Amino acid sequence: LASGIMHEINTPVHYIGTNLEFLQKEFQKLLNLQNRYREVIDRGRSGSGIATSDLDDITKLENCLDLDSIERQIPGALSESQEGIDLMRTIAEAMKDFSHPPQHEFALTDLNKCLETIAVMTQHEWNKVANLLLDLDSTLPLVNCTRDQIYQVILNLVVNAAQAVNARVK
Repeated sequence: LASGIMHEINTPVHYIGTNLEFLQKEFQKLLNLQNRYREVIDRGRSGSGIATSDLDDITKLENCLDLDSIERQIPGALSESQEGIDLMRTIAEAMKDFSHPPQHEFALTDLNKCLETIAVMTQHEWNKVANLLLDLDSTLPLVNCTRDQIYQVILNLVVNAAQAVNARVK
């Protein structure tokens, strides 16, 4: 379970890291161009004049940038990174909910929340062999039960079902 959860976390971490590297690289190029523009403008304002080499430098820096591509890619990189952060937050919340200290007492329990948590926690088991559709009833009343035992039963059912489907597919 732990290795599966780590796999689920590593996926968004990877694409967030890739997106940040892209954004950092393109930002540095834009910053270099902006700094060179400022130098040339300051030189022009001071009366020193603008040399052909200044314009050549700016042209070279501009050619290192594909502004149309950057404009298209940055919103996607930011959106994908936000999705990754949201996914990691969901996994972290499920882990927190799942890993609370065991309570062997009866208490009112939200079965929908139990099912959602188990779906997130076991995604690595079923997502390559099956689709898991949760059709939850928002009017389902709280159930007086031992939450830890309900978690364990649902966890076992989902993992066993995923393993059975996987064995049948092979």
